[in-house]
Amino acid sequence: MNWLLDLFGYPSVKYTDPATDKWLADDKVAHFLGHAFIGYAYTKWLHCPIGGGIFSACFGVQHELYDSAIDNGFSWKDIVANTLGWVFGTVLGLVI
Repeated sequence: MNWLLDLFGYPSVKYTDPATDKWLADDKVAHFLGHAFIGYAYTKWLHCPIGGGIFSACFGVQHELYDSAIDNGFSWKDIVANTLGWVFGTVLGLVI
């Protein structure tokens, strides 16, 4: 992926150290809740759960690339928290 980012002049991806990137952290809760809101809003108010998934995925990857650029590191665990949050919000929007 770094060659594609270099092509557009974007800095190379720096990954988060797996030893310090915990599954249960405040950061993961924020990612989960933020993307749960996106899933719920797109499903309940905009009636477009697929659009919510696309927006959530794009926003999550963009945020992780930004984290990498400011030396916080790209975290796959954050991406998983984003996805789980979106699925939860979408299901909640469909059920309620």
